[in-house]
Amino acid sequence: FGRLLLNASSRETVNIVNKEHLPFSFSINKASFETEGRVPVINVSPLSGVVSPGASFPLEVAFKPTEEKSYNFNIVISVKRREKPILLNVKGEGYKIHTKLVLEDAHREDRVLRPGVRELL
Repeated sequence: FGRLLLNASSRETVNIVNKEHLPFSFSINKASFETEGRVPVINVSPLSGVVSPGASFPLEVAFKPTEEKSYNFNIVISVKRREKPILLNVKGEGYKIHTKLVLEDAHREDRVLRPGVRELL
């Protein structure tokens, strides 16, 4: 996903492709991208489905960062009749804009003005 402003969201579509001659079902392990007691930053929809032979199935992955940091998730997708799960690696970074207002005065020391604080200039 790259860099995204905190609490903004972005969506991407990822396709699960079935190159076999039989349909298969899949399910996504929510525990691989959600932490109990925390607001989720990744959402995947749908969490399960069936992919027809020779077809693809779209998954929508949404990213909404809540902290100023880098995120890295390996989303576990279990496929019926497959020994190992598929891992979908999702990366993104949350950032916020840091602002500072400084009053420069040639006769005095520079003064940092703070939001929400009344100051006499």
